Amino acid sequence: MERFSRRRFSGLVLMLTLVAALVMAGCEGPAGAQGAQGVPGLPGLPGNPGLAGVQGVQGDPGLPGNPGLPGLPGKAGADGSDGAQIAAGVSLDKQSFVLGVDETFTITGYGFGAGEVVIAKLQTAQDNLILVGATANSYGAFQVNPQDLDLTSLSAITAGAYTLRVTGTSGSIASAPMVFVEAAK
Repeated sequence: MERFSRRRFSGLVLMLTLVAALVMAGCEGPAGAQGAQGVPGLPGLPGNPGLAGVQGVQGDPGLPGNPGLPGLPGKAGADGSDGAQIAAGVSLDKQSFVLGVDETFTITGYGFGAGEVVIAKLQTAQDNLILVGATANSYGAFQVNPQDLDLTSLSAITAGAYTLRVTGTSGSIASAPMVFVEAAK
């Protein structure tokens, strides 16, 4: 019985709901007075961007800008030399000498510093033999006269080509060839 009454009650509720819906739909009364304005709603999302416009006419050039700040100073350069330096040179009035014979010749140098002391050495396999010393004049030149030289002290060297190297106390260097030959037999 309990079952029967539950079913009946559910059916009754359903039927009353349908009748009420029909009554409300069929009994529409006259329109009422307009109500008060409601609260405004939230703003909508932004729309899509529009198409790009046509390129405008180019304007006049602007005024030049202010000058920039000066840059940092650069690294100091190497100290330069004091004027043009002529490369030192040396020449002999003859290049060929006979071994063991005292011959006269002249050594002339140029391009050395004014008053620079120079030493002329003959470079050999055993040692550098000092031939003579001199001092350059105010023009950087020197000349050693024949009577100041003695080649007999060179009897220990053999026939062949050698280098006469003249070195100055200020670092100037010059060289010239000297050839020694055997005496005719």
